[in-house]
Amino acid sequence: MTGKQKKNSPRKKAVFLVTEILKPKDAVDTDVNLFQDLTEFNDTDRSLITEIVQGTLRQLKYLDRIAGQLYNKKKWSKTPHVFRRSIEICLYQLIFTDKIPDYAAINETVGIVKEMNGNYWARVANGMMRSFVRDKDRFTDLSGIDDEIELISTELSHPVWLVNKFTDIFGPGQTRMLCMENNKRPVFSVRVNTAKTDIKEVLQSVRKLDPNAVQSSVLPDFIRVKNIGSVLKSDLFLNGLISVQDESAGLAARLLAPSAGELIADVASAPGGKLCYMAELSPDSDFVALDIKKERLALVRDNCRRTERKNVFYITANALQLPLTKVDKLLLDAPCTGSGVLGKRADLRWKRETEQLEKIIRLQEDLLDTCSEHVKKGGVLVYSTCTILPEENHIQISKFLSKHKEYFVERAENFVNSSVTDKNGYVYTLPHIHGTDGSFAVRLKKTG
Repeated sequence: MTGKQKKNSPRKKAVFLVTEILKPKDAVDTDVNLFQDLTEFNDTDRSLITEIVQGTLRQLKYLDRIAGQLYNKKKWSKTPHVFRRSIEICLYQLIFTDKIPDYAAINETVGIVKEMNGNYWARVANGMMRSFVRDKDRFTDLSGIDDEIELISTELSHPVWLVNKFTDIFGPGQTRMLCMENNKRPVFSVRVNTAKTDIKEVLQSVRKLDPNAVQSSVLPDFIRVKNIGSVLKSDLFLNGLISVQDESAGLAARLLAPSAGELIADVASAPGGKLCYMAELSPDSDFVALDIKKERLALVRDNCRRTERKNVFYITANALQLPLTKVDKLLLDAPCTGSGVLGKRADLRWKRETEQLEKIIRLQEDLLDTCSEHVKKGGVLVYSTCTILPEENHIQISKFLSKHKEYFVERAENFVNSSVTDKNGYVYTLPHIHGTDGSFAVRLKKTG
């Protein structure tokens, strides 16, 4: 292996990415942009990196259990970070992939550990991996775990506190189904810009790139694709005819139902998917995009430029101190735990704790109170999240309505397909039931 090859090794890059992703981040930060920096790799290597990184994050607890048995359960978490990430990634390849030969995964892992951590840890890595290959069945056996919560947590790699939450909400059977769904390779959706083109025409073009593409049953102007990489490189995307967006996110825009002549605010707007959709649905409305950081607001500008949305004003501002007049409609896509998007954002499983949940709930409550003051009488406030926890959704709205008697719920089934609504009249989607991201949205009308 030459020095250049070693420097550009996909597995070495995967080790770097997993190490960076698992560093502690702000509780409400949900951005992962590290995958954008893969220009030095060809398509095959980029696919390998993405598969290894996302797969390792999805199976992290299960892999750590095995690594602890191979090394020392009590001391495993105290080993060097790069060594630990290298072992997890190697185990993922040995267990969950069938295109990567065992010897290739092991040899390169040992080489990476030697380069980053020295000869001692390289020998340890070599011994661990060869022990695993000799006796895979013993190390992957989970029959010794008696507690149901711990078994689901370990087997399907979700933190115990979250499995407990899910079990309280859905019961153990559905919790297992939900966690299994989160561990599948995700299916992505693209939104067709119907202000510029026709869904049938785009679907034909997308099927040339991905023969498995199908029109969404949730929203008719969305298409589900498996090969998102080729679609993103196409002229369809570059020319703004399609945008990557899950149907669950599109439901919030549909629920707001923008109309011509309205002034509509999108708070916490970045990266701008919902705003662009609303602007496509109602080209004759005026929109205000607000976000706390200029860099994030730049993402909204880029999306609007690509999709040719020109009726948008941009304001960098803290959503708790909105420099905003009263508007006809306001969308608050609130910061949340992201418990509904764990299939696409497996890293969030390992970044969230119950203490952070309390912080996020308080922030959501404050944002709702602030935003509610900037809606005209007779106007509409839509609150949406990408979480499925009641504390951030149903309970949060119950608290809001008890304090703000001037608001009432307009039932979601009047604006979107009733299959994605619940008995309260809210949008509520679940990955294992709807095949979308998990999400919540409610339309709140202000009395006039």
